[in-house]
Amino acid sequence: MATIRATCPDCGTVVLTASQGSIRILGDDDSGSFVFPCPSCSRTVTMVVESRLLDVLVSCGVPVETSDCPPFDEDDVRAFCELLATDDWFAPLAASVRV
Repeated sequence: MATIRATCPDCGTVVLTASQGSIRILGDDDSGSFVFPCPSCSRTVTMVVESRLLDVLVSCGVPVETSDCPPFDEDDVRAFCELLATDDWFAPLAASVRV
């Protein structure tokens, strides 16, 4: 099985197997991120990676996750902050989550 060298912000360079991480495709432009739990500190690390590195990771056997949701933007952040300013913010938020 392929081994992958990645960087944890706390631990530095770490070595993982392909099955320990996953790739998240972020949009139609082939941008994405590599997500893995650090084998040293267990922190979940997310690294934004270029499309050619995504290709290498896929060829090494890293599983790919896709999402049909649009990227989170400034309007989403603004709406979320406005929601949090209300007293009953949790009920509408919970109702909006797909299970």
